[in-house]
Parts: sequence; C-alpha cells; structure tokens
Amino acid sequence: MKIGQLVKTYVPLIFNYCSSKDNAELDRLSDKEYSKKIFGINYPFCARIDAPIMDNESKRFWKQSFYVQSKEYRVSSQWIISHKPKFLKYLLQLNIIDNEKFQELNKQVVHNANLKQSIQISNNNISVEPKNKLEKEAFDMSKHYQKFYYLERSIRILIEEVMIKAYGVNWWSSIDDRVKRNVERNLDYELDTSHTKRSERAIDYTTFGDLRKIINNHWEVFSEKFSRNLNSVNEVLIDLNRLRVSIAHCSPLAEKEVKRLEIRLDDWSDVLVSQKKKTAISFNEFQESAEKYVNQNKYKDTSFLNTDNSFIVTLGKKYYEDGFFNVRVRYSEQFGEDSSKIKIQLGENSKNFTIGKVNRTANTNATPRIFAGPLYKKWVQAHFMRGDIFRVEVIEKDFIKLSQIKDQ
Repeated sequence: MKIGQLVKTYVPLIFNYCSSKDNAELDRLSDKEYSKKIFGINYPFCARIDAPIMDNESKRFWKQSFYVQSKEYRVSSQWIISHKPKFLKYLLQLNIIDNEKFQELNKQVVHNANLKQSIQISNNNISVEPKNKLEKEAFDMSKHYQKFYYLERSIRILIEEVMIKAYGVNWWSSIDDRVKRNVERNLDYELDTSHTKRSERAIDYTTFGDLRKIINNHWEVFSEKFSRNLNSVNEVLIDLNRLRVSIAHCSPLAEKEVKRLEIRLDDWSDVLVSQKKKTAISFNEFQESAEKYVNQNKYKDTSFLNTDNSFIVTLGKKYYEDGFFNVRVRYSEQFGEDSSKIKIQLGENSKNFTIGKVNRTANTNATPRIFAGPLYKKWVQAHFMRGDIFRVEVIEKDFIKLSQIKDQ
C-alpha cells in the first residue's frame, strides 16, 4: 500500500470523527500550521472548495470531494512516505485504529515504487536501428514484452494487497492447493539449478493462470476492485493469457494479434475500479449507510465495517440464488465443526430463524460454508437484490444473526 492510498482509505473515518465527536477538529485540519505540526505536510489536511487556497493551489488537493457538516471539502494530495508515522499516530490518538492495526499498517505502507497507473509504455527514448529482419522483429516484440511485464507484475501486487487486507500477512495459507503445488514445483525446479533464486515470495512463482485462479477462488474479496462481474474479468484474463504465450516464448505477434493485445490491455484498465471516476460523497449519508455506497461504487473499502465478531457478506449470484454463503478465514474459528448445526436469526425478530449447517469441506482452505436452507433464501430474496450486502454477527459458535442494512 502507498501512503496516498492509506490516507484516502481513512479520510472518511477522520471526517466521521469530526462530524460526530469534535466539530472543531475540522477547522483545525483546515489550518496549514496545524496540519504541518500534526502530519508534517506543507498544506492544510483539507480545504473547502471555496477556500482562497483553491484559487492557486487546487492541484495540491485530490479531486474527490466530501460533504462534511453541509460543506464540500477536498483533501491534500501532498503525501510522501515520511509522513506515515505521524499519520498513523494521529489515527491511533483518535481511536480510529488500535495498536494491532497500527503495526499492520506500518508494515503494509511502503515507499511508492512509482508504478504507472496506465499500462501504456513509451519507447520514445529508445533509439535502435535494426540491422536485419531478426533484429527488427526483436525490437518490435520488446515493446509488447514491456507492456506484459508491467501487467503481470501489477496483478501480483494487486493480489497481494487484497489478500493481506482480507486474510492478514499469512494469506498464502488460504490459497488453493493446486496453486500451491504448482508454485512448489516451480520452486523445486529452480532450486535444482545453479541460477539465482528469483524471489523469496511464493506469489512470484505463480503462472498467469495461477493468478486468475486466485482471483476466482476469492472473488468475494476481489469484487470491489473491479467494475465488472467475474465473467468479464475472466474473459479478459483468459485472452491475455493466450497472447502471453507468443510473447513469453519469443514468437512474433501477427499484426492482428498486436491490435488484439492493445484492445485487451485497454479492457483490463476498464474493468479495474481504480480507473473509474469518483464522485463527491455526502458524508452524512455515508455515516447512515456506508454499505450503500459500496454497491454504488462510491466507496470501495468495507474493511472498517468488519469487527471482531461480525462481518459483511456481498450477495453475488451463488449467495443470492443457492442458499449459502462462505465465512472468511479471519472468522473461521468462531464457527463450529464440520456438519454441525447452526441457528440463523433472520433479521431483528428473534422468532424468525432457521437451522442451517456448517460445512468445512466445500472450501479448500476448510473455512466454513454456511448452508442456510430455503427459509434463508426466501428471506434474502424478499429483502435484497443481487449485489446488496448484509451483516453476519456471531453470537455463539452455533448461533449467528443476519442483519439487513438500511437504505440499500
């Protein structure tokens, strides 16, 4: 995670603190000297869009705006890695994060590797005069290799960030056994040679197909990173993998396939949420129904909605139509053994419940799948639409409560 991403993630919670606990803090955060003292930055943490500073320095603030106390604010974009300790300390002092989260974020937020947001790579600075047909071919193919190198590396970074956020630093233990075996084979093969070991990270030994499997197997945590459904993401990744074969095995791409590669790289950019334009968020509305903005693509990070004994479930096609949902690794131990029964309260009425079953064999990592049955399915389809979310509160190992979110 980069420092800018960290700040953007916690801006809504800082504004929430200002709105609900300390109205004067908003004025202090709008002050340049206070912001310098607290964060070390050279601009106000935030500024109203009609503030004088916006006349000449608007480019120093992110374009996304927030409505706080009926006024529209933008937040400073002038953050570097050296600001991280003070920003995390500030979150800790406001009780927005605890000590455990402080340590986790301190490890996750690293120096900006200066990866470009676009896959477009310029070759204007390269001056090569091919001497023969083969050299020309090599030069032409090198441009495609650079693009694919960036693509594959950026997908690995995306996967690692999402999985750490969802499962913690030991996220690799939740990966499909087939992917693990493939990685082990690749690692064993490399260790049998005298070559330098390519990496200490298991994900660097995955194939492009393995990366797609990870996204597929954990779509519940990846879906918020994409603007399209899993079928669309798979379509793009499968086609890119086909194009990768020629590039990786040093075969020239036909002119038609070069065009196809450009189209598919554009398609990949289009399906990523980060490429979408963000809109202003009314923070009072956000406080009342943060979950609503998740499904409207206005606010992507739901991690803060999860607590030690409750979590959010997004109703994808399977969860909506087939009467079950999965439990994330973090909450696995709070549920009973395989085939044990579980009471499921549907909504706020304690008399409205059904008896379901815990299954620990359906998922390869032995996390629980809750088969909730026809009453659950009827309740879900009566109160929700596909794509909506509900909260699961773990009362006891054999008792959970499902809550409807307001204003979905």
